[in-house]
Amino acid sequence: MVIKRVVERVGRERFGGFYTEEIREHGERMGFRLVTLDGKSGVLAHEQIVRPFRIGRYGVDVTCMDELGVPAIADTVTRQRLLVIDELGPMEAYSTAFRQVVSDVLNSTIPFIGTIALASHPWLDSIKQHPRVIVRLMDVNERETVYDELVAFAQTVLTA
Repeated sequence: MVIKRVVERVGRERFGGFYTEEIREHGERMGFRLVTLDGKSGVLAHEQIVRPFRIGRYGVDVTCMDELGVPAIADTVTRQRLLVIDELGPMEAYSTAFRQVVSDVLNSTIPFIGTIALASHPWLDSIKQHPRVIVRLMDVNERETVYDELVAFAQTVLTA
């Protein structure tokens, strides 16, 4: 995970926000956990969650995003830290509060780095077109180059 490596390299205490990670059981992906950079975590999506919001085989717990992800973003903006949103995807987009706080970030001067789903989605596509957003496709061959670029960006922002 490139974003997580950037945070660890530059210093976790200099960032705010969250990342998502796979929940694996017996070697199989069963869901996704949301982890805030201040150490809180919750299950964002899982095969065993029964909710009206679904992505593929995963039920999405919007409450997790609303209670952990959204406050992590808002706190980062208040504290003027470098914001990490890993990731902006259709699961996260089910949260109205998340969409609003991301819109607020995009219309501010808060520096941020993040990942966004490649697949087309109306809300995500509008973010990709936002003037503050630079979309950088990353494949296996470019992973280290993108990592280096993000570290340089973070260090520049944090020393400005």
